[in-house]
Amino acid sequence: METLLGAIVLLALLGDLLRDLFNLLWKLKTKVLKWLGSPAHVECDLQRRAYFSQADFSRRRARSLRSRKRELRQRAALGYLGSDFKSAEAAQKIQRVNDPAKVSVQATGDPQKRKRHADNVENYRSAALQNDASAQFLLGHCYFNGLGVMKDECEAVRWFRKAAEQNFAKAQLILGLCYYHGDGLERDHAKSADWFQKAAMQNNAEAQFSLGNAYSTGEGVPKCQSEAFAWYLIAAAKHDRAAKSRDSFQTRMTRHTLAKGQRRAQELLALFKSGAGRVASGWNIAP
Repeated sequence: METLLGAIVLLALLGDLLRDLFNLLWKLKTKVLKWLGSPAHVECDLQRRAYFSQADFSRRRARSLRSRKRELRQRAALGYLGSDFKSAEAAQKIQRVNDPAKVSVQATGDPQKRKRHADNVENYRSAALQNDASAQFLLGHCYFNGLGVMKDECEAVRWFRKAAEQNFAKAQLILGLCYYHGDGLERDHAKSADWFQKAAMQNNAEAQFSLGNAYSTGEGVPKCQSEAFAWYLIAAAKHDRAAKSRDSFQTRMTRHTLAKGQRRAQELLALFKSGAGRVASGWNIAP
């Protein structure tokens, strides 16, 4: 196996070397034509630029697609909704990466699966009408992904909101993501950050990471690096990307900002332990 991987790496390096050599020879040809006074050097140079621009674009696109697949796998493993799950096709793409055998069943529209999804929707709806927050969230999930019902993001958001208003943390997170991406409603970063904050105060790691991002970029809240660092610190224990953001902050922030963020994180953790975090929201940032 190691020999095969080594051979693949060697072939990739050899391909890059041949490409660079080809580019160099083409440049040399252009300079020779220009030195000889031939007008063909202009067309030759344009052809070279067009060829290598397209090749570079293809390589960048391939890298981007690989990165996108990794992101989709991560979000699928976490089980979170968002703009990555705007259609059943997107979910199938994720499953194709993880388990190709599962895609063939969904792609053919397996009747048993359709019936199971439809039954689930009816069960969720019955409980949701009784004001069950978890059922409201699951019903929203079905509408968002078109599972057992026609896909309807607006209806999904309506059920997510009902669950979120009952302090169901995951629904608050998803509603924040819907506001952030503009899924099923008008994009509003301020409302997005507000819902992230409500879920974060219930110790939801994904919401804490998203709220840290909001404070880091100033989207929907006043930009505050110490507040962002505090949320990254709290989320880092359960969230890999938050841990990476925390480490990045530690290398580029001032000692004063880091110390301020650490104090803020300790205050928030104390609130979580006391149980006050479950109903707290609307934090004001100390100057």
